[in-house]
Amino acid sequence: MMLERILTLGERIDIALKAESIKKVVEYLSTIPLQNKSDIIHDLNELITIHAKQENDKKIAEADKLRSSGELFIADLDAIASKLAGDHSRYNGGWFKTVTGLNKNTEDGYSLKGDFVKDKTQLKKGTLILDCSISGSRKNQVKRYALIKINSASEGQLIATSEGKTWAIDLLEAIEKNL
Repeated sequence: MMLERILTLGERIDIALKAESIKKVVEYLSTIPLQNKSDIIHDLNELITIHAKQENDKKIAEADKLRSSGELFIADLDAIASKLAGDHSRYNGGWFKTVTGLNKNTEDGYSLKGDFVKDKTQLKKGTLILDCSISGSRKNQVKRYALIKINSASEGQLIATSEGKTWAIDLLEAIEKNL
């Protein structure tokens, strides 16, 4: 009887994890008699650990497959941006951001969906990167923005550039076309 309950719990945990719903797990645990909870919680921890390991193994296998096909690599973004955007500088700072989508509700930098990334980061072939390079003097900084499609660890394609306060609006059309 206990084994059946654990298997049922395991099935429900698996469904809840896939749906990212911890609330379902807590609701189910509240229905179990108190004397059985410690055993079930122990088994639950094991199931979660097994599930997490399986998910991690899948991600590692997928990344290995992409890496071996040349579709996933560590990109040297600073070197790529330096080659493509002539006035690229990190003298006063700057950043890189992956561009994965657009928020149509706003027309500024917050309209760009994606994550800020470091210079040498793992990317898929075809990833769109927004480079913000800040040059000039400390008092008179000049921000230049370059939209780059990454082709390999050291190669990219310059899609568009902009500078000034309207940079996000200037780049929206190019971003939409390349997403």
